[in-house]
Amino acid sequence: MIGDVLSARASFSFFMKPARMYRIDRSMADGGGAMWDIGPYAIHALRWCFQADGLPADPEAVIAHAKLNEHGADVVTSGVLDFGPDAKGRARFGHFDVSFERSRKAEYEIIGDKGWIKCHNAWAYGSDVPVISWETDDGKSGEEKLPMRDHFNLEIEHFSDCVLNDLAPLLTFEDAKGNCMAIEAVLQSISTDT
Repeated sequence: MIGDVLSARASFSFFMKPARMYRIDRSMADGGGAMWDIGPYAIHALRWCFQADGLPADPEAVIAHAKLNEHGADVVTSGVLDFGPDAKGRARFGHFDVSFERSRKAEYEIIGDKGWIKCHNAWAYGSDVPVISWETDDGKSGEEKLPMRDHFNLEIEHFSDCVLNDLAPLLTFEDAKGNCMAIEAVLQSISTDT
């Protein structure tokens, strides 16, 4: 429908409330900050947008910038994951932005060479109606509203089902490892930012 995926963008942000300051009271090296807290959602979305053979892609290069607080935790991080050229030599970039200083935004967009798809509230509250819109270069467009679901409950239910019924989880250890490696590359880029 949208052709070959060439670009994707993921944004996840909300204002940090006083009760949640424990998320930013330690350095990134000790697991604090936006990148380790909400960044995995955005990074994972981008990796899945550029998947190959049904598996999430790993970036070839990363560049990122961050605003750090007095503890060395990032309160804002933005960057680009370079997934290398496609079979036709076209660039494939994933842009991300995570923040504890901005209004709530939880969305991602996939842009191909024939159109785009946007998930308007990807990491939604259980009371949010998930909305997906799309448009193609031939003038077609649409919007779909999905049933409200609590994604935290869905995660717990899936994990319980895997344990109780000896099933393999939908997300593999290799996938989690790939996500952590991408996040580590983001943090490395931040540490060398001058």
